Amino acid sequence: MRNQKQILWLIALSLLMLALASIANAQGAAANPQLQRQIARERAVFGLKAYLGNLELTLAQKDQVQAILAKYKSEIQALARENVLTRRELDKAIAAGADRLALESAFAKVKEIEGNVVILRATIAQEIRQVLTADQLAKLQQKLQAVGTRLQNRPIRTGK
Repeated sequence: MRNQKQILWLIALSLLMLALASIANAQGAAANPQLQRQIARERAVFGLKAYLGNLELTLAQKDQVQAILAKYKSEIQALARENVLTRRELDKAIAAGADRLALESAFAKVKEIEGNVVILRATIAQEIRQVLTADQLAKLQQKLQAVGTRLQNRPIRTGK
């Protein structure tokens, strides 16, 4: 059960990262090299194609996955946009030296959006899992475990 939750989480997270990358690019990320690098890293780590690409999906499965993504496209885009905007507001409040109450309010908005994202991720991931065969799910689980291990073992930067 734990592994299934990890699979669902990472598939859904990949969808969000793709949506965020698309919005960021549309909002001028090309002019910001640091943001471009961040988007590239997120795509490399969480990209849906990276997870589903080697599973040898049939044409029917690919069509089903595309239909699932299309079904949630507007919700993904809306949440991704809200996430970007609320994080910008939080960043502005921090940069402006806002008081604790203003920061807590801005953070509460970010937290609410992220909660909605988690729920949408889980919903989408669950639907995509229903499309995969048992063998594909096993392969996907192995991939996700490998990625999870790499992420858990990466060094923590302390600023020193």
